[in-house]
Amino acid sequence: MPQEEIKLKLVLAIAAIILIVGSAQATTIAVCPSGCDYASIQAAVYAAKPNDTIEVQSGTYNESVVLTKNIMFNGVDKGSGEPIVNGDLYKNSFDTALRGFSFQSVSSGLPYADDMTTPNTTIYWIEKAYENPSNPNAIASLKQIIKADPKDSWAWYRIGLVLYYAQRYDESIDAYNESLKLDPYYAATWNNKGPDFDGLKKYDLALEAYEKAIQLKPDYAVAWNNKGWDLKRLGQTAESDAAFAKAKELGYTD
Repeated sequence: MPQEEIKLKLVLAIAAIILIVGSAQATTIAVCPSGCDYASIQAAVYAAKPNDTIEVQSGTYNESVVLTKNIMFNGVDKGSGEPIVNGDLYKNSFDTALRGFSFQSVSSGLPYADDMTTPNTTIYWIEKAYENPSNPNAIASLKQIIKADPKDSWAWYRIGLVLYYAQRYDESIDAYNESLKLDPYYAATWNNKGPDFDGLKKYDLALEAYEKAIQLKPDYAVAWNNKGWDLKRLGQTAESDAAFAKAKELGYTD
């Protein structure tokens, strides 16, 4: 593909992401057992834009939650008490604030399944399946979770990674695309599409994926480093050096 066409496609892709992010005003999403925007806190997280507020109303929620963007949580007593969440919150390196209710525990990262405070939640079973991605049973287990809930973006994200490790690049991309339909603002999903395209030697598409990840998360050191490698493959040496320098500035180490 001519370099001019590649650059034009990148400009258009960046403009699209800027338009999406720039025009997205923070809103409030309501969660309650019935009659609200969502009945699941995790589903609301997937649907939210960065810095949205999720209003969790009175009720009992048997789930753990993983963040895929910065989110504010606000518990609202609708007359039957504060919301009760029988599960944990995994911040996944994102920022949050809690008012009006609590999770069983709050962790900055996402631990191994056996280290989770609350087992037998959907996140627990997803992570349990993913812990050994080279195990053929991982794909089968994740497919069962997706069959039970086709709208679980995290399950699609994890199966995308497992398929990548199996070098099933096209299927991995398909899984990431399903995840992005449900949660288009998770930068890691965009970044992880890049290695699949690299595996298919579609370096221009990999570069687009890294650019989208960086637009969503400008301090994403890994994405900057990945971008550097693809720019190098495409012969754009000066741009590649700049991307590597940015990754190092952000703390990336080999």
